[in-house]
Amino acid sequence: MPSKAAIDLPIVRAGAPTGTVLVVFHGVPGSPAELQWWDAAARRYGVQLWSLCRSDLPANFQGTTYFEALAAALPTSDPLHLAGFSIGGFVALRTAHMAEKAGRNIASLHLLSTAAPLEAGDFLTQMAGQPVFRMAQNRSTLLQGLTVMQGWLARVFPAALSRLLFASACSSDRILAAESNFQEIARMAFADSLNAGRVGYLRDLREYVQPWAKMVSDVQAPTWLWHGTEDNWSPTGMAHWLQVNLQNCRGLELVQGQSHYGCLLSRVEKVCSLLAGSTAR
Repeated sequence: MPSKAAIDLPIVRAGAPTGTVLVVFHGVPGSPAELQWWDAAARRYGVQLWSLCRSDLPANFQGTTYFEALAAALPTSDPLHLAGFSIGGFVALRTAHMAEKAGRNIASLHLLSTAAPLEAGDFLTQMAGQPVFRMAQNRSTLLQGLTVMQGWLARVFPAALSRLLFASACSSDRILAAESNFQEIARMAFADSLNAGRVGYLRDLREYVQPWAKMVSDVQAPTWLWHGTEDNWSPTGMAHWLQVNLQNCRGLELVQGQSHYGCLLSRVEKVCSLLAGSTAR
């Protein structure tokens, strides 16, 4: 079994130079480049942003060992605040669980457009990413081949990859797919994830499709859920399931008219303002 203590995990920082630290778990595909979507709000509210370069962990870090290593890489100072987007929300939940088992106190956990366990309901048939998740469950070699092709597209024809990944976009995400600033960051995150970060991308997918529903009720952290009403990547039923099964859910906000990425971009300001308010109190 690999030793998590032997890994010096790089961390990307953004936001304010001082203040409350928020550890952000990026989406899948995605990378720490997503901090650029948080940066302006974090600076306004005096929030430091951290993103763990989790794809840098070797491929043999899997299951419990993987999440223990992420928990060990969290800031040692308190209070500890975490946020996760999409499947990054799943990674944040698993990491929070491991951190709490190690005696850490998670002051707040913010889950945006987060994907719930597949075994918890009839979710998969409603998800735009259904073919990828089915490959992660049953056809690993095919998934690897698809990822190699997508990585090539990300390097050579990034606009084509974006059109492919956003082909099923709806509502606010369809608008974002046509915005150059959003697409510039998205393409950078996709390229990072599907090339240098491919090991981490595949690991996160494979970990996500494993059963993990029983773990959710063990998480003690005060948790806020933010979810778009038009999300077709993480259907709203997932948010309702998490709300019921999280022991300390402080609220679910269904963001009207927003889809997957639209929910994230519309709520980074709110999350940062909550952190600023908690520090002030």
